[in-house]
Amino acid sequence: MSNETQRRGRSVTLGPVGETVMRNITYHRTLRKLSIAALADLVTRQGHRLTRQALSEVELGNRRVDVDDLVALARALDISPATLLMPLTRDHDDTVEVIGDASAPAEVVWSWLTAEVPLDYRPGYGHTPEGEADINEFRRDSHPSWSRSNHSEAG
Repeated sequence: MSNETQRRGRSVTLGPVGETVMRNITYHRTLRKLSIAALADLVTRQGHRLTRQALSEVELGNRRVDVDDLVALARALDISPATLLMPLTRDHDDTVEVIGDASAPAEVVWSWLTAEVPLDYRPGYGHTPEGEADINEFRRDSHPSWSRSNHSEAG
């Protein structure tokens, strides 16, 4: 499902990740009892200019969030950027649409976003020699070099 809106003659189309980020910004802002103005001001005070109008357009789906916005909003909301990318689900095994034809259980998507397992991981796979090797390779490629020694075993 995508959200398409018209803005100043331009069409803004959000894919599943864009819609997730839009919903999560609103959710976490509301959870902290922050107004749009208060969150925009906080983001700006922390060094990333984000107007109230721009944040309002983000929450309405009329403006995309770029990577700098994502990190600045996560910082202001005191959450990980991965939290803004993760769809809200009830259960760990709820299916989550990621992008295109990629979907997976929520716990796998979270583990992928946090660089623990590949997106195509399935429970039990890490307990096979091939699965363990794939997970270790994924972690080696995904983690900063200074942290790799902390993730040498597959889960």
